[in-house]
Amino acid sequence: MANSTTLTGQTMQITGLDANWNIASDTNWTQMKIKSILFEPSGANDEMIIRSTSASGAKLFHATATDTNDQKIKYFFGGRVSKPVITIAQCTLSSAAAATVLIDFE
Repeated sequence: MANSTTLTGQTMQITGLDANWNIASDTNWTQMKIKSILFEPSGANDEMIIRSTSASGAKLFHATATDTNDQKIKYFFGGRVSKPVITIAQCTLSSAAAATVLIDFE
């Protein structure tokens, strides 16, 4: 399964996280003003790292889930303009197909 990016209103949903994801190459956007990032894990000890601009950029989001129902969210009050990037080698997912990232934006 490959990454799938869907847009509904002001929410971008990224699923099938079995490959790197980059807003510039996986969408025709270059950046976005992020309001929040929500990670829906696929199992215990899932870890999600989302960086800005590149695989070595500043961490926008970093969370580890205790179980499948342990959703993690980070709010960016006032918004944060960024180019989010997910490098799968930096993440730990029990099942890439079952993990989801939701990015709310302005």
